[in-house]
Amino acid sequence: MGLLQTVNHNFTQKFFENGDFNPLIGEIYNENKNESFENPNQNLDNTNLNAVYLIEFVPPFFKLKFNASKGQLSSFKYTYFKGFMCDLRTSKSLDDYMSTQLGKKKKKVVLSRLRRLETCFNIEYKTFYGEIKNDECDALMDAFNAMIKKRFNQRGDTHSSLKTWDFYKEETAALIRSNKACLFVIYNDNTPISISINFLFDNVFESAISSYEIDYAKFGLGNIIVLKKLEWCFDNCFNFFNMRYGDYPYKRMWCNTVFEYDSYVVYKKSITKYLKAFVVTKKNQAITYAILNKDKFKALVSLRSKLKGKSNNTSNADVEQPKEACFKALDNFMESNYKNLVPVDIKGDEFAFLRKPIFDLQYSQASKTEDMACFKIDNNTYVAKNTKTNKYFILELA
Repeated sequence: MGLLQTVNHNFTQKFFENGDFNPLIGEIYNENKNESFENPNQNLDNTNLNAVYLIEFVPPFFKLKFNASKGQLSSFKYTYFKGFMCDLRTSKSLDDYMSTQLGKKKKKVVLSRLRRLETCFNIEYKTFYGEIKNDECDALMDAFNAMIKKRFNQRGDTHSSLKTWDFYKEETAALIRSNKACLFVIYNDNTPISISINFLFDNVFESAISSYEIDYAKFGLGNIIVLKKLEWCFDNCFNFFNMRYGDYPYKRMWCNTVFEYDSYVVYKKSITKYLKAFVVTKKNQAITYAILNKDKFKALVSLRSKLKGKSNNTSNADVEQPKEACFKALDNFMESNYKNLVPVDIKGDEFAFLRKPIFDLQYSQASKTEDMACFKIDNNTYVAKNTKTNKYFILELA
């Protein structure tokens, strides 16, 4: 192990998801409930006490007391990344919370998209908590995995949960049956279009991983599944809805509490380990600061380049983004004039690329799936028809 290397432990993932207490921890004080509970696993026989340990992502409402069975452990504590949470204790209902936190305008937008989703599709909401069949859970987790990959491929990124997906696939059903986890699913005609896995401890609801079919992006499924989970929290007496780390606009919109995760650099008392732990702490604080302020550093680099008369030709802002294909209104269209008009089924893989344009059209027209028909004129030209209003729309691919 290198001079400044540490043994790392993500407290949030290990504690809430795996139910794993690091043996270095002797006791945890829960400020939310004003109570302490001991670690049932305090056996340090297999723990290398010559190493320095980094226990990170500890929510501030948990205070750690370290195991003293093999001699005194000491620690340096510092704040880490921001966390985002909905404290529901001061709200009587979901409607009350949304009115206070989102405000009239944003609340109206979210509820409007919810109504539009339910108008356009045959929507069903289901929460798996306490009971789920193994084969159903396996099928949902496979669909969930595919959703995450599809969404993050679109963003040119990889979701960190995929690195430990085997754990989620193998353990979720058992965790649901023991009331330690729940799955939220939004279905359209019995097909999952949004899935979220969440972990539960006392009155804390940990919103862990969520994703949705990107073809439905227009309907704001991300906000709708947050709304439905918050509704469940109110119905089931959960006071804290924790959306964890990751600073995104939708979290700031929903959350009334922004906190900082704590990190502990833990070591067995000695001069050499003290010095190593001190340097590790300062190094990690510097790294955290750099990550949190990366936009400022980018701005400084950009300003410096401009002052030197240089331009950044590779900037994303200078790259023209491709426009999404969309249907446009078509006047005076006569089906009888097109003998080669071929009906297409967007449910099949061959015409899957038409789903998002069709769903976007449904959103704008507030039209039901059964009222929409789609036809192919040629490989680059497609026509959609609202059979209820008899209106036509054309899609021309480049």
